[in-house]
Amino acid sequence: QHYALLNNLGGPATQNIIAGQFMMLFAADVLAFDAKHIGAIIALAPVVTFLRIPLLRVIQRLGRIRSFFIARLPQTGVVLCLFLLPAESLTFVVFTGLILSYLALRELGPASVWSSLTRELTTDKDLGRFLANTRFSFTVVSLGVNVLVMFLIGNAITEGQYKFLLGLCVLGLLNSAYWIRRLPAALDRPEDGSGVESRPRKSLLKVARTTPVLRLPLLITILISATALPLSIVY
Repeated sequence: QHYALLNNLGGPATQNIIAGQFMMLFAADVLAFDAKHIGAIIALAPVVTFLRIPLLRVIQRLGRIRSFFIARLPQTGVVLCLFLLPAESLTFVVFTGLILSYLALRELGPASVWSSLTRELTTDKDLGRFLANTRFSFTVVSLGVNVLVMFLIGNAITEGQYKFLLGLCVLGLLNSAYWIRRLPAALDRPEDGSGVESRPRKSLLKVARTTPVLRLPLLITILISATALPLSIVY
């Protein structure tokens, strides 16, 4: 549990910098993208989530920890590309492609396997304590980054300031890759692909049909996301 907690320290802060509010700030202030272009990036980002369904078979073959680790390495490479490329070369297509690549690799790793790993790392007795400690830890790190940004950035972000934040992301991703490999090998047994689990799409549709307790939260999440999308672009 200690290794899993350390792995997850920089998650939300990194996500905000690469695909959240700081990315939008950089796109507006440095790259001079208009609201239409920034809105297109925000709109395309959730579509990448659909990659998770076909990737489930790959994750089953590789094992969860190995998939997580493998995803972290090219993710770090994407962030390094953003760090090394001058702003003049970050056209809308190039910049959008890098952001979506980062998010697609996230679907291979933490977005798909973190919940199931958490379930196996804990018991019913200590799950709440583990989740509380994990959330407290990454919230403190995210708060520290936000406080740093408050003092670092003035009326507009500069290319150098965003590159500094990207450097923090690289450190966070490398930290994640290091600690995820420290988890017990017993958690990384590849699935044999037999049974319902070998048909993730059919399994997902079956759950949607037969599990009302999951349908309502899913519907609420979709409605909130759909409502927040235009508001985020305007904001």
